[in-house]
Amino acid sequence: MSHLSEIVDSLENRISKLLHSHQKMKQMNAELQDEMATLRLQQERFHNEIEAWREKYDTLKTANSMLGSDEYKREQSSR
Repeated sequence: MSHLSEIVDSLENRISKLLHSHQKMKQMNAELQDEMATLRLQQERFHNEIEAWREKYDTLKTANSMLGSDEYKREQSSR
């Protein structure tokens, strides 16, 4: 009977360790999910900022061409 109780104790120990490990993994997963959401928002902000700068650049190129900028004309003719 003593041998059986040792087996049960050993199993309880292993189960306890597995549950603890599982809980740590769940917590880590939640933290990574939060970090991923934050990074996605940051990526979207950067994308929007890049698009805004592209629009400003295109507007500036158009304005320069209307003002007769040689640089814009050279840029267009080299394409």
